[in-house]
Amino acid sequence: MLVALAGARGSTESAALPASPKGQPGARPIGQSANRPLWRVAALSPARREARSRARGEAFLELDDAALRQRLSSIPLESACAARDSACILEVPTTDGKLARFPVVESPVLAPALAARFPSIKTYLGQGLDDPAQTMRFDVTPQGFHAVILGGADIAFTVLLVTPGETLYAVASLRAADFSKGFPREALPASPTTQPGVPPGGTESVSVGGQLQRYRIAIAATAEFANSPNLGGGTVAGGLAAVTTWLNAANAIGECH
Repeated sequence: MLVALAGARGSTESAALPASPKGQPGARPIGQSANRPLWRVAALSPARREARSRARGEAFLELDDAALRQRLSSIPLESACAARDSACILEVPTTDGKLARFPVVESPVLAPALAARFPSIKTYLGQGLDDPAQTMRFDVTPQGFHAVILGGADIAFTVLLVTPGETLYAVASLRAADFSKGFPREALPASPTTQPGVPPGGTESVSVGGQLQRYRIAIAATAEFANSPNLGGGTVAGGLAAVTTWLNAANAIGECH
């Protein structure tokens, strides 16, 4: 599958967990705002407990997908409003089970013609309200909600769906997941010489300034990727959604440099 996408860019106070509402002993809402709560501490069935045991996460919560889409229904575009100035506030769970607030804007990464064909795939940008050092990129697709948060006290963490078709999400810091074990630094080729301005064993820091730089990229996916239940799910829309999630996360990293 070949798709064309565009749009890359070269003291914290968090909400506490309120008491469980009556009649819902296994699910406590943890995000209060003018709209209905987005997140609940998940009630864990045996199947969910098994899925949780396989997932890397420090907190596990349940997302109200309908409430999320309602919250994002009137969100401004990035081209019309800076994220920090947006009136749309999204609460995102942190690794300690609290909530961090982010003003958010829609930040498309799909080329316009492609976005028109797949309106259920949306990408967004957020700026920390409780901790201005934090930035967030997230998407809402047929495959669920996916967020990457960088900067601030937690340094970096993700909010990802545990099981396709479910509403259970895992919050995991990069430190806890320790993804570096899967790609040892010693496997990287050593540079034979040190370039001027580059510390030994380091990389050169290149700044592109504060101006938005847009690039077009074409991404091909294998049949295994497109058909995987955890990725594309066997559909064109699902495959595109999985690629979009990856590209949006790449943009999150690029914007920090």
